[in-house]
Amino acid sequence: MEPKIENPYANRFWRRSWDEGLTDLDPSIWEISYTEAIRNTFEEFQNKMAFAYQGLEITFGQIDEFSNQFANMLVENGFKKGDIVGINLPNIPEYPISLMGSLKAGCIVSGVSPLMSDVQMHYQLNDLGAGEKNVALVTLDAIFEHRLKNVESELPQLKLVIWTSVVGSFPKEQQEKIKAVTEVPSGEVTPLEGKTVLDFHDDVLAKYSKDLPNVKVSPDDIAFIQYTGGTTGPPKGAMLTHRSCVSDILIVQKWLSWEKGAKIALSGFPFFHIAGIFFCENCFWLGWGQVLIPNPRDTLHICNEMKKYQPTA
Repeated sequence: MEPKIENPYANRFWRRSWDEGLTDLDPSIWEISYTEAIRNTFEEFQNKMAFAYQGLEITFGQIDEFSNQFANMLVENGFKKGDIVGINLPNIPEYPISLMGSLKAGCIVSGVSPLMSDVQMHYQLNDLGAGEKNVALVTLDAIFEHRLKNVESELPQLKLVIWTSVVGSFPKEQQEKIKAVTEVPSGEVTPLEGKTVLDFHDDVLAKYSKDLPNVKVSPDDIAFIQYTGGTTGPPKGAMLTHRSCVSDILIVQKWLSWEKGAKIALSGFPFFHIAGIFFCENCFWLGWGQVLIPNPRDTLHICNEMKKYQPTA
């Protein structure tokens, strides 16, 4: 007769580390996709500021419509559930629009650091396209010219490139005024053989439907592939499901008990990093506005934004 082995987890010893008042959560509450979990945010806080960027303010209602347009653009360009959208941007409005639009289309989001070399960018995009998945990349015009063009011919999986600039969210006349008084990174965007190249604003937000696309996303679907730092060899993509995203948010909010719709956050942690995007996901769920910081090294700008918006987190 085999000896009986006791379950070491039966007494749930980890509870000893919990703060007073915390209780177990019912796992059924995260049997929902992230896009469905935050649907209420777009409805309840439609007219509330979602993002502030260099004086420009965008509401949750606008983000909802813009991300629907991005999602419809993906669908109409042949992207389907499980295809990949790499977002190669700093914290500018186009990042959360691309994020939400990709998830609404059932695609998988992967943060691609703007600090990468062309060799590093090639590695990640090539890895993401394994298994014959279509890959799209949202990038800056400066990165397009100086890095992407060096490697795009070696990336047959890369079917679609959507480009913008760090001032792309502003009206054209305002962009010129900004460029006249400050140095703005820029680059030339040209056609790429065998790939579709679109302007984020003139092609995507100006032409595609604002209606929510009819794509069913389940809790089991992969939402993100985020890459490790590569300290133990080449970077590796970690797959995160919609269920994982929702459960993380609900667990953290059960602990912190932050009030929905009540606060403003300052987002200086890059969205292409897992910590930055997790904070952004929480703010979407909470209906909190976010002050976008494209360059976290510009501490004077951060201080000025903090004085203006008085962020809670």
